[in-house]
Amino acid sequence: MVLLPAWARSHTLKVNGETVASDVRKGWVALHRRWAAGDSIELNMPMTVERVTMPPEFKDYRNLPVLRRRK
Repeated sequence: MVLLPAWARSHTLKVNGETVASDVRKGWVALHRRWAAGDSIELNMPMTVERVTMPPEFKDYRNLPVLRRRK
């Protein structure tokens, strides 16, 4: 089982490269299957980011790019 973060608005789950349906209950993703050695899982949770400007008091970071997750 995997706990999805509260910010995750959607997700896709792949097992061995193939998209699979997942059962989500109370924020937890569960996969019910017979596992084999070498199986791989890929969980994708898209996250929207935006570029922001640092406040003036952070002068040392003035010309650096700053990204934050958009809610």
